[in-house]
Amino acid sequence: MYQSDRGNYRKTDSLLSIFLNTCLGKTLVCALILGFIALLAFITCPSENYMRSQMNDNIGQCLGQADSVYMDGIDNAVSNLGYIFGNSELPEDAEILKAFKKHNRLEYHNHVIYSTLYVINNFHYEGARCAVGFFGLVIPMINSNDFVLRTTPVRREYNYKPVQDTGEEDFFKEMDGDEEFFQDFNEEEFE
Repeated sequence: MYQSDRGNYRKTDSLLSIFLNTCLGKTLVCALILGFIALLAFITCPSENYMRSQMNDNIGQCLGQADSVYMDGIDNAVSNLGYIFGNSELPEDAEILKAFKKHNRLEYHNHVIYSTLYVINNFHYEGARCAVGFFGLVIPMINSNDFVLRTTPVRREYNYKPVQDTGEEDFFKEMDGDEEFFQDFNEEEFE
């Protein structure tokens, strides 16, 4: 069928809507949104004192758990999320916290829009990241295996080996009467 009214149905777009439909306009809008988020992150970046106070509480919660040594990765991540919302029940003068402060130190790094906290000790001399702070939150990433709580000497005297190796393998020690069988077997194998 032939339409009798074939007028122009296009609307005249504004200059702003034409600009926003171009690649440059979309890039500019994306840059403005990212700039606003970066400015908000810069303003709400946690300070050193706030990060340290939150991490002292989180470390107290981690050390207060009886089974914190036997955690796997998923248990550790769930516990770290719980540390954000919980409070430590250990008193400030607890022996385990004194041992932590004696053998470990926390080092703060400010990265403009976020901050990090590292635990430094004899095992992690370059530091192991234990917290990230951004948007006013302190996210713990601690693991009790990263802490040094006591130090004892490994060697007693010069040339003392911490692991004593007698040269026998474990399964030979378990076999009492079958030692002759294994000796005969080994001799036959090498002939």
